[in-house]
Amino acid sequence: MSTGIDVRSLPCPHCGSVNSPLNATLVAEVMSFIFLTHLRRQVVIGCPGCLDKAIQRAQIRTLLLGWWGIPFGIIRTVGAIAGNIKHKQQLRHATGPTEVLESFVRSNAAQLVMRREHPRALQNLIKNP
Repeated sequence: MSTGIDVRSLPCPHCGSVNSPLNATLVAEVMSFIFLTHLRRQVVIGCPGCLDKAIQRAQIRTLLLGWWGIPFGIIRTVGAIAGNIKHKQQLRHATGPTEVLESFVRSNAAQLVMRREHPRALQNLIKNP
């Protein structure tokens, strides 16, 4: 379904840049506190530089805080790091929109159309998918 909105041509919701087409990736982050391990996966939409920064921040937090949980901390930490590396490689080789961005557009088509005439609301939707 086409929304009539080219999400890739919007300004980056993080830095405001219009120099590169937007794309999306899935970022995983793990935080553990002895017997509690929390894995958070989220879609991030932005320019290539901001997507790289989001993955890097998640990797650092996961490396520092992910492995402390028993028994799942180490397992989920390794999985999150591997997933982030995979998604970063996919971004690096993407010539068009990623599957994550296409899925976001399909899932949010109605919201994108409703916000078409409201740039701030549209930016907010893509900043916090």
